[in-house]
Amino acid sequence: MYRPRSPFVALLLLFAPSLPAFVHPLDALSLLRPELRQIEREINRIRNDLTHLPPLLLGGAGIRRGFHSSYTPLPKKPFWIIIDLGASYPVDLVALIPVGGGAGFLEPGYGFPSRFQIDLTDDPAFENFTTIAREVLKPYPNPGPYPYLAHGLGRRARYLRIYAGERWRQDDRIWLVALGEVMVISHGRNVAAGATVLPWNKLTTANAPVWLDENLVDHQSNLGLPIQPERSLTHGYCSLPEKLPDHPKWVQVDLGAVLPLDEVRLLPAHPQDSPTPGYGFPLRFRVEAALEPTFAKPLLLADHSQRDFINPGDNIVAIPARRLPARYVRVTATKLYGIHDPRARYLFALAELEVLSGNHNLARGRPVQALDFLSGPPLPHIAGMFPKGPTWALSYLVDGFSSQHRLAPLDQWLLGLARRAQLEQAGQHLETRRAAIIDETQTFAAIVAGSLALLLAGGLAGSLLFSRRKREQQLRELRERLARDLHDEIGSSLGSIRLTTQVAQTTEGTPEPVLADLREIEATTVATAGSMRDIVWLLDAHRIDSRELITQLREVTRRLLAGHHFDIVVHEQAPPQELNLEFRRNVLFAFKEALHNVVRHAEATSIRVEITAHRGAFSFRIDDNGRGFSPASAAQGHGLNNIRQRAERLGGAACFASAAGRGTTVDFRAPV
Repeated sequence: MYRPRSPFVALLLLFAPSLPAFVHPLDALSLLRPELRQIEREINRIRNDLTHLPPLLLGGAGIRRGFHSSYTPLPKKPFWIIIDLGASYPVDLVALIPVGGGAGFLEPGYGFPSRFQIDLTDDPAFENFTTIAREVLKPYPNPGPYPYLAHGLGRRARYLRIYAGERWRQDDRIWLVALGEVMVISHGRNVAAGATVLPWNKLTTANAPVWLDENLVDHQSNLGLPIQPERSLTHGYCSLPEKLPDHPKWVQVDLGAVLPLDEVRLLPAHPQDSPTPGYGFPLRFRVEAALEPTFAKPLLLADHSQRDFINPGDNIVAIPARRLPARYVRVTATKLYGIHDPRARYLFALAELEVLSGNHNLARGRPVQALDFLSGPPLPHIAGMFPKGPTWALSYLVDGFSSQHRLAPLDQWLLGLARRAQLEQAGQHLETRRAAIIDETQTFAAIVAGSLALLLAGGLAGSLLFSRRKREQQLRELRERLARDLHDEIGSSLGSIRLTTQVAQTTEGTPEPVLADLREIEATTVATAGSMRDIVWLLDAHRIDSRELITQLREVTRRLLAGHHFDIVVHEQAPPQELNLEFRRNVLFAFKEALHNVVRHAEATSIRVEITAHRGAFSFRIDDNGRGFSPASAAQGHGLNNIRQRAERLGGAACFASAAGRGTTVDFRAPV
């Protein structure tokens, strides 16, 4: 333990938390522990580096989770998986992508072996092979949601073997191996997509469509699409909606010249106002290539028009092209995706269409044609998020963006995620070390100050201040632990319910009334998850100022008023003001109560939300053109008393103006 050299140093450490505002407590401690300054610089450098790396966005998996071995009570019972790539390729990277994470019902890293080895060869008997990863000498730390990467250094191989020397422990009697996906990157392409999987002695657990051997190489994982940090201003291509699903739609790209094709990639859309990934992806479709734009003599690359294709979520659907020469590529949807709109319920959408020859995307920026396409100005709430233009267009199908981010090459994306995992682990270690140093010095300071209390009159006051700060920190930590537990436990249950309804919706022969109930359950689950996120946000001790509150109110507005015509106007005065938990709680719940009233009762066609944060005051105003009501007759309903009481608790006031057929205005004001 660090011990200050004199009682005066101990007093300085004790009173560091209560120094004047212009002196940061860390600055005072750094005078005595210089390593704190170095740790702080390293933490800031790591945070800056993370902003340039691909974000980790979990929850992109569709219904298919991956590969699952059989169960065994023997942790070191040998087990391996052989993948036949179908041809010999120069291998640059091999990625083992774990199962779980995000909103799924499985913990991150579920089933990842604790000891394993990766081998490459052209010999199907594996008498001669090259080992590119050897993690068998000691247990390998579970990677959680991040991929494990092994560098092939360009070695040629047709066969890949993953040997599990020790399986993952579920409990004392059950050991298993599970993986979400295996990718083999050769010159920027995943040549393992669609390969043949040969588990040892076929000891696997088949639970279609969640667990299957072929799910190991279906190009789908919980990591979603390969992206960069840059946000997208476009959603992609979308057809005009139809009232019936069996209304064929097509879209095609002109590559500019006849070239040999290696792979066609379909990237599903996931617009920002849709809670469900894989928006608009067709249930049945085919992919064709041709030498002429009329497709009089098409070359069939993939035919999924005979039975429903399981929605891929936020994942690439890769179609091998076998070096066929072509100039045009067309995707035809023969059974459309269903949306929650009774006027026109079915459409076809894609975020991006890529056509690879080698590692070059021939489709990028090329002309696009379609049977029809959605055009015109976006809805007002979408225009608020994308002020620079429309979100759907033909050209957006080949602009290099998904619906939410700029796309990245597969190898760069995987390397970026691996680097993010290293930096986050290093950052957590540094923050733990920093907290230990601060706690160590301040704890000893409190002991020394207590012994000086009989001689120094200020010692008692300082000790009380220190204890108060310590209790406040403990309360903040308790609140954050409760928030994490709430998110993990309830979020996992909601994810399980949602996954169950999605699987049930894909079952053939399910009556339409049952499908409607399942869709309602899924929508309710999504809404409940949103309410839980609001509570978790309230418990987050780091989100304490007016700017964070405004951001949360924006998110709540977009979630609760999805599908309605609304505008958001914010008047904010810098710098942001610090807000306590009681203030944020009453404002957030009053705001949600007002929006719920609009959705449930108003039948409005236009809604305006105005949020104002000036020095010393915070307010919001909600106007709608709905049917209105008589405030006297609605005194016991519509939650008006709740809104008024929350304003009064904060020393403010809530006013309501409404009349039958003339809309409603809610004006909430409170001093900060």
